[in-house]
Amino acid sequence: MHRSLLDWLACPETGAPLSLRYEVADSRGSIVSGELVSSSGTIYPIRGGIPRFVDRDKYVTSFTMQRRYMKSRFDAWASETGREERFAKLTGFELGGAAGKLFLDAGCGYGRYAAAVAQSGGTVVGIDLSTDSIELAQSYLGARENVHLIQADLQHPPLRRDLFDLVYSIGVLHHTPDTRASFDALIPFVKPGGRIAIWVYAPEDKRFDDVLRKATVHMPSWSVLGVGAVRHVLGQGVRRVVLRRKDARVFSSFWPDVMGQFDSLAPRYAYVHTAAEVQQWFEAAGLSELRTGPIRTSVSGTRPQV
Repeated sequence: MHRSLLDWLACPETGAPLSLRYEVADSRGSIVSGELVSSSGTIYPIRGGIPRFVDRDKYVTSFTMQRRYMKSRFDAWASETGREERFAKLTGFELGGAAGKLFLDAGCGYGRYAAAVAQSGGTVVGIDLSTDSIELAQSYLGARENVHLIQADLQHPPLRRDLFDLVYSIGVLHHTPDTRASFDALIPFVKPGGRIAIWVYAPEDKRFDDVLRKATVHMPSWSVLGVGAVRHVLGQGVRRVVLRRKDARVFSSFWPDVMGQFDSLAPRYAYVHTAAEVQQWFEAAGLSELRTGPIRTSVSGTRPQV
């Protein structure tokens, strides 16, 4: 944990500042272990350089299992290209102006988009509920001074309000127990005049997956991976052989595609929402300057100035 993160943290229960005690720092001055203490006496540990505001993975155990599979094959994700372009499509945020701005990555996973923000010069705070996800992100990005990582619940962010220039959540909120409640919980952390962007699953994209989920949510993780592997090989094989598509990639995209399907098929929650529904959430929250992106159900808006 970089010491500068302490200025932005707050008790998720009361919103009060937190004090640091019993800290142990590494040679760079980053805090490896210690305790964060609220004025009410609640203690939140720092372990492995990560402040922990939850003590278990709750409903995201499928993602914990997924990250364990990913960790042994991580080169396929670390070498990914085109993140900045996809980030812009999903959020409407152009990273060319990221320097000097503070971002919140709500559901950062292993750090896919946090890496894009950091690489562009922005400072990003990433939150994730999954132990293995946040620890994989820590090993991938934690040494960067402009990346801060927290294990916490998105519905109760342990952060100061009115703090962030830009808040985004890409492909995450639909995996929480209540997509809209999780969206509403993020809005107070956008500074007045700042923007928030989300992307969630659209019904049109998940019709077949929703049929499969009736079985896959009850299957062990290795079986779900098997389903994803078969779908990938068959799908890319048809593209290459039947449709003669030269862009079909049976092997080079194997693990990212299989894990992408795991995202859809394995989690306990995987809701779908129409673009009109998501826009209504933004309007009900009083956000303005609404924009929809080129990818279905990607919507962004501005929190009005006070």
